[in-house]
Amino acid sequence: METLTDTIRIKKILTQLMERRTLITASIDEHMEEYTTTIIDFSSDDGEHLMFNEFRPVPDEALYKSATTLKLATQIDGVPIDFNVNFRGNHKTDGIAHYRCTLPSSLNHHQRRASIRVPLSQFQSLPATLTTPGNLILTGDIADISIGGIRVRFSKELPIALETDQILYCSFPLPPDGKQALTCQIIVRAIKNQDEKAQTTFIGGQFISVTSLQERQIERSVMLLQRLAQQKRNS
Repeated sequence: METLTDTIRIKKILTQLMERRTLITASIDEHMEEYTTTIIDFSSDDGEHLMFNEFRPVPDEALYKSATTLKLATQIDGVPIDFNVNFRGNHKTDGIAHYRCTLPSSLNHHQRRASIRVPLSQFQSLPATLTTPGNLILTGDIADISIGGIRVRFSKELPIALETDQILYCSFPLPPDGKQALTCQIIVRAIKNQDEKAQTTFIGGQFISVTSLQERQIERSVMLLQRLAQQKRNS
């Protein structure tokens, strides 16, 4: 587990939770009952604060009026996170309660379990394309893949400078026959020029915002490629 205290990183995660309307589990002070809510506002107009939507089930009014601390837990891209905030009051819009709280001073980011990474060779080639926000298409081959992410090899110099934390679209045909393709988003985690003479570049990315179907497709692909690699080693 990593405890984040960097305000910029914390705000980035909170913004993602708000934009995706991610369900959050909340408990009030030390009470055992749990509620679900979402972040609906992230503002600094009157001092930085978070605004949460109405809790479900609706808590007793006396309970949240006396509340001092909210304990919150959720997941983002399959990684559990939790944090505490201080309660600052509530108001109602059309009879629906909203809750205003402070920003968390720290956030616990639990590490994703290590995924098996399957390396691919020239004897087991799988093409991949990365598309930038400006719709520039970069074509390469998958160097290795896991349930959590992908590393793409480019044999030519890239026509554009990429940066870590940049979000790209990634597309590749699904094994074994490539009749279906998977297209999803990745966030760039690593950029490496392994051989300047050959102008080989590797882009490593983490899968993000994948649907349940896409997650199953990736998992099946990784398992199949792992079996094929094992068969080649045994032959």
